[in-house]
Amino acid sequence: QVLTAVKTNLIDAIWPDRPARPLEPVKALGVHYSGKSSKEKLNEVREEMSKAGAGALVVSELDEIAWLLNLRGSDIHYNPVFFSYVIVTPTKVNFFINSVRLEDSALKGLKAGIENLTIHPYESILEGLVGVVDEVNEKIWLSKKVSAALASSVPDDRRILKLTPISLMKSLKNSVEVQGIINCHVRDAAALCNFFAWLEEAMLSGQKLTEISAADKLQKFRE
Repeated sequence: QVLTAVKTNLIDAIWPDRPARPLEPVKALGVHYSGKSSKEKLNEVREEMSKAGAGALVVSELDEIAWLLNLRGSDIHYNPVFFSYVIVTPTKVNFFINSVRLEDSALKGLKAGIENLTIHPYESILEGLVGVVDEVNEKIWLSKKVSAALASSVPDDRRILKLTPISLMKSLKNSVEVQGIINCHVRDAAALCNFFAWLEEAMLSGQKLTEISAADKLQKFRE
């Protein structure tokens, strides 16, 4: 048996009324929350690329893109991410996203903080990657989780398939990020205290409560 790659998305062929891809606004995340600018992060990423002999890094995992560019979105429920791709080279950053989605502050921040940034249509990622492969002579670094379409756009002998440097960098929290996590827990603790106080009063007054009604009330306190 042989697996044959096809360019047509077979899911689209059997799902004609598939909902359109979300186009929610993409916002900037200030350095007072991230603790490090995109420029600093890119410098660190490029250092790791140089050590690995990579002439380009393809960033396809959405959480890594959000971390690298200090942006946040809401395309996926309960995840602050947005559909996009990024290709980093030693001198350029290619960002594949519908630019209309970028809020003014986000777009201005990207252009001011990142040198040689070019924004391309989201759908042009394959064409863009092929162009980068032709442009650079070194190997191309891709995540092990990259799609088959992207991986097959890079010749076998030009691929580096392993965890991206971003996956390790974002796991090490700086002091600003640590304080942000602490602040989140404090706010959540306050919401829980309010909920427990409400729950005690509700039970003492004889209100009829269910697990669902209590969970809904807790959600309102957290909101």
